[in-house]
Amino acid sequence: DPEMLPEVMQRWQASIATGQSFEMVCPLKGADGVFRPFLTRIVPMGDPEGQVGGWFGTNVDIGRQLKAEMSLRLS
Repeated sequence: DPEMLPEVMQRWQASIATGQSFEMVCPLKGADGVFRPFLTRIVPMGDPEGQVGGWFGTNVDIGRQLKAEMSLRLS
């Protein structure tokens, strides 16, 4: 989502600078053109000396989960 991009980039750059994990929920556009909420998690992959050698990340569509949680709250 272009509106959230500055916050995403700020938080991601902070993770790169500190070597800390990154996690946030933000909307991503699916192949159908619809934005849905995704949980993004990225963790650093360290070498034996403790230096970050790469990152491993996932994006999980949590739209159904959020709808179910909302339904439970309303019931």
